[in-house]
Amino acid sequence: MPRMFLRTLAALALAAPLAVLTPTTQAQTVGTCAMGTATTDLSISGVRARLFNNGGLFWKGGPAVYNVPKAIDGQPITPNAIFAAGLWLGGYVGTELRSVAATYNNWELWPGPLTASGDLPNINCAAYDRIYRVTRADVAAYRATGTLAPDLRDWPAALGAPVIDGDGIAGNYNLAGGDRPEILGTETAWWVMNDVGATKRTTASKPIGLEVQVTAFAMQSEDVAISRSTLYRYRFVNRSPQPLTDAYAGMWTDSDLGNATDDYVGSDSVRSLAYAYNADNYDEGPDGYGFAPPALGLRVLEGPLVPAPGQTWTDADGTVHPNQRRLPLGGMLYFAPNSSNHGRPRGGTSDFYNYLKGVWQMGSPIRACGNGDDTARPECPVTRFMYPGDPVTNTGWTEGHTN
Repeated sequence: MPRMFLRTLAALALAAPLAVLTPTTQAQTVGTCAMGTATTDLSISGVRARLFNNGGLFWKGGPAVYNVPKAIDGQPITPNAIFAAGLWLGGYVGTELRSVAATYNNWELWPGPLTASGDLPNINCAAYDRIYRVTRADVAAYRATGTLAPDLRDWPAALGAPVIDGDGIAGNYNLAGGDRPEILGTETAWWVMNDVGATKRTTASKPIGLEVQVTAFAMQSEDVAISRSTLYRYRFVNRSPQPLTDAYAGMWTDSDLGNATDDYVGSDSVRSLAYAYNADNYDEGPDGYGFAPPALGLRVLEGPLVPAPGQTWTDADGTVHPNQRRLPLGGMLYFAPNSSNHGRPRGGTSDFYNYLKGVWQMGSPIRACGNGDDTARPECPVTRFMYPGDPVTNTGWTEGHTN
C-alpha cells in the first residue's frame, strides 16, 4: 500500500493562504471538542467520494469510499481508487515547530472556525459539526418553485463560505435578494475546521491557531477524465496572534488502487502531478479492477500566490495577479510502513515537517536512485520528486526500475 505524500504547497510563510498577524503573548486555549461526525458524498459525477470534517478524506474507520467508476446506487461500493487521504501542515511559531496531520486515526482538525484572536467561539465545536453541500439543481429548483434545500437555505456565508453577490451588498447572504452560493462544477461541498479543538495525538504538537476552509466539488461531463475527477480547494488562515513562519502544507494519500498489494507510485514535476498505477496489467482479487486497470492522478491545479516582483500571473479564469506567481507542486515522496528513516512519521518529532519539506526523517535528502534513501550512493542526484521515470517503458527512475 503506497503512502504517497505530495508536498502540494511550499514556502507558505509569506504567501496569501496564511494570514500573518501581529505577535502578542496570547496563546490558544485547547478545547474539549469531540471529533466531527459530519459526512457527505460527492456523487453527482462518475466518482463517489466521502468527505469528513476532521482533516481526513474518504475513510474514517468504516469502508473506504473513493469509488471510481461510481457504482450504481444499492450495489457494493467497489473497487475504490483511494483508501484514505489527509491534510498536513507545519511551520514555526517563534522557535517552536508546530504541526497538524491527518492519517488513519486521531485526526487533528475539529469542526468550526476560530475567533479573530485564535480562540474557539464554541468550546466543544458541536454547533459547527456540519458539511454543507449544494448543487446547481438546488438553485434551479429554488428559482423555479421556491423550494429550499436545507444546505442552500443555511449556506454559511458568515463563516467564510463563498457567495456570488446578487443584491449588491457585500458580506451578506440574501437568497431573496439574489445572492447564491458559489457553486464550482455541478455540486459543491463546504466546511470549516480548526486545530485548537482538542489535544493533538498524532503529531503531539501544540495548536497553531489555524482555521481551514475547504471547498470540494465535482462536475457532470461527457468528458470521462472530468467526470471521474473530484477537486479540493483549501484556504488556510492563521488566526493566532503569533506569526507562522517557514510553513509547508501537503496532502498525504494512501492510494490503494483497487487491490492494495500491487501498486506503484510516480511523479511528474512538469505537470505538478503525482500518480499511482498497477504494477502489471491485471489487478487481481475481489477489490481489484481486473484487466487493464486504470491509473490515479493527483494534481495541483492552482497553488498559493507568492510575491514575485516584476512578474504577472494570470489564473485560468482570467484573474490577473501583478507581481505575484502561483507555486507548483513542490515535491512528492512516499514513506514505508516501518520504523526506518523513510518510514512512518513519529509524533513529538520533526518527522511530519521534514516530509513536508521533501526530506527524510533525519533531514537527509531524497536521492534519485534505489528507494530514495540510498545513502551508500552519494553520487545519485538530490531530488524532491520520487520516481519521475516513465512507467510505460520502465525507463529512468521508477518504482519498478530503481536503478
